[in-house]
Amino acid sequence: MKKAIKPLATVAALAALALSLAPLAALAFYAREQADDFGYGAPARLALQTGQGISGALLAALNNVWHARQAWQGTFSAIFLFSLEPGNFGLYPAVPFIMISAVIFPIFLALLSIKDADLCLCAIIASAISFVALQRLPSTGDGLFWWNSASYYILFWSIAASLTVLMARFSGKGIIALVLGAIFIGGGNYCVALVFPVICASFAIMAARKNPRAAAANAAAGLLGLLSLFYSMSAPGNAIRAANYTGYQPMIAVFESFRQVLQDLAAMAVLMVIGTLLLCVPLFLLATRKCGFSFDNPLALLVFSFCLVSALNTPPFYAMGYAGPARLRNITWLSNLAFAFGNAFYLAGWARRVFSSSKAQAKAVLSALSEIQAILLLPGASLAWPTPVASSNEYLTIEGMAWLKHRDACATYAPSIARKSLPFERRIEHQMGLNKDRSQFFFIALAVIGVAILGTSIARSNSLSSLTAYRDLKSGAAEMFLMNRSLREEALDDESRQMRFAPLENFPQSFSCNSYQTWSPMVVIDGNVANLPVMRSCGGEVSYVELDKLLQLTGDQDAAALSDFSSAWAVAGIKFVPIREFCVKLGFGIEYKSSVDTVLIETYKKD
Repeated sequence: MKKAIKPLATVAALAALALSLAPLAALAFYAREQADDFGYGAPARLALQTGQGISGALLAALNNVWHARQAWQGTFSAIFLFSLEPGNFGLYPAVPFIMISAVIFPIFLALLSIKDADLCLCAIIASAISFVALQRLPSTGDGLFWWNSASYYILFWSIAASLTVLMARFSGKGIIALVLGAIFIGGGNYCVALVFPVICASFAIMAARKNPRAAAANAAAGLLGLLSLFYSMSAPGNAIRAANYTGYQPMIAVFESFRQVLQDLAAMAVLMVIGTLLLCVPLFLLATRKCGFSFDNPLALLVFSFCLVSALNTPPFYAMGYAGPARLRNITWLSNLAFAFGNAFYLAGWARRVFSSSKAQAKAVLSALSEIQAILLLPGASLAWPTPVASSNEYLTIEGMAWLKHRDACATYAPSIARKSLPFERRIEHQMGLNKDRSQFFFIALAVIGVAILGTSIARSNSLSSLTAYRDLKSGAAEMFLMNRSLREEALDDESRQMRFAPLENFPQSFSCNSYQTWSPMVVIDGNVANLPVMRSCGGEVSYVELDKLLQLTGDQDAAALSDFSSAWAVAGIKFVPIREFCVKLGFGIEYKSSVDTVLIETYKKD
C-alpha cells in the first residue's frame, strides 16, 4: 500500500467504525438501571441519600461485598463494581460508552503493540475486527446497556485481554498494574478468572530465559490471580447460589467445553466474518512485512489458544450444565473472534517469514550459480585462486576448493566473463519481479473480494447491533421507555394505589429490559399499602427492609436483634433484615407479585 494512500485509508477505516457506532451512542442516553442494578446498587444509593457522601458509598459497597460473600457469591471485585453502579451518581448513560471502549481497546492495543508492524495497517485491521465484534455481539442489552451484566463480563474480559498484551510486550514497566489487575480479575467472573492465571504462567515460562524479570512478574501475577480465585470460590454464599443449578462432573464439563468451542467456531462462519478475514489476510501480510517477531510456532499457538478458549467455557458447564446465558456468551464470542483473527495474523506472519526465507535462499543459490558459471570459465580455475584486491573476504566452497562468493571479486580477474553472467542474473530478477507482481495482484483481489462479501453481508443483515439501535430510536421505543420509567418513579411515592403499575411494554429491543422492577417494590400489608421501602438485594427475591420500621408496623418486638437473622446487616447506621425471613419468623404470609412489583404480606398466623 503506497505511503500516500495508507493514512487516508486509516482515517477512512476509523471514521467508518465511528459512524457505525453512532446509533449505539445515541441510544446510550436512554439507558437506565435494570434488574440487579437495583439490588446491588441499593446500599451505596442509600448512603448517598442519607448524606454519607462518596466515602459512605464506598464503605457501603465494601459492606455489600462482605454481605454478598456470605449470602450469595464471592466475586468480590465484581460485587464492588455492581455496588457502585453509575446510576447512583447520575451517570448511567455512560455505561454503553464504557463498554464499547472496553471491547475496542484491547483489539487496538494488541495490534498497535506489535513490534515494528505497520501502524496504519494495524489500525485498519483493528477497525475491521472491532466492527464485527460489536455488530455481531450476541446480546447488546447484556453487553453494552446493562451495567451489572456488562461490568461482570465485558469489563473483566477487556482488562484480562489488555494485561495479556502487556505481558506479551513486557519491558520491566507496569508490574504494579499487572499484579493489581490479576488480583482484580481473580475476584471477577469465574470464566476469565480461571483462564488468566494460565496465561500468566505461559508467559512466565516463555520469558524465563530471555527476561527473568518479566518471568518473575508474570509468575507473581498468575499466583496472586489464582489465590484471588480460590478466595472467591471459598465464599459461603456460593453454596447457596449453586443450590439453584445442576452442573456437570469436571471431566464432562471439560469435554463439553471443547465441543462448544467447535460449535461456536462453526457458527462464526458467516459472511461478515468470512469477508472480514479475507480483507484482513492481505493486510496481515503487509503489516508483518517489517515485523521483528519470529512467528515460528503457529501450530503451538493454535492448540494452546484453542485450549484457552475452551477453558473459558468450562465454569458454566461445571456450575450450571450449559454454555451460559447471553451475557456470558458475549465474552465467548469475543474470545472466539480473537482466536480466529489472532491465529490468522500469526499464520500470515509465519507464511511471510517462510516465503521471505525461501526467497532469500533462492536469490543466494541463483547468485552463487552465476558466480560459479563465471569462475569455471576462467583459465586455471583448477589452480588455487589468488587473493584478489576486493572489499569482501567471504568464500564459497565448491568441491573442496575456496572460491570467492561475490561477483565483484570475479570481475576483478575476468571482467568479460563476469559480464556474461549478467543476463542470467537479469533473468532471475525478472522472474522474481513477475512473482512479486502476481502476489500483489492476488492480495489486492483477495482484499476486494473480502470487501465485497463484507458489504453484501452488511446490506443483507437484519440483526446488526447498530441497526437494531437505529430502529429503537426511529420507532420511539426509547422515548416511550423513559416516559414509562418516569411514571414508575412517580408511583414510588403514591401510597393511594393498590397496584402501582402494569409491566412495561414496547421497550427498546437493544435493552435487556426487566419489565417489573424499581428501586423498591410496593409493600401491601393485609390489603393496605404500607410506607415500607424495601431494599432489593442479590438473589432474586432476597430483599431487605428496615427493621425498626417493620417492627413499628407489625407491633411485634420479638425479633428486634440483628443476630436473630441469618444475613442481617447495616447501611449508614440503619439496620436491615431479610423481609421474607422476618415474615417466616413471625408466621406471616408473604408473596412477591413481580408482574406489578408488589410484595403482599398477611399478618395472620398460619396453621
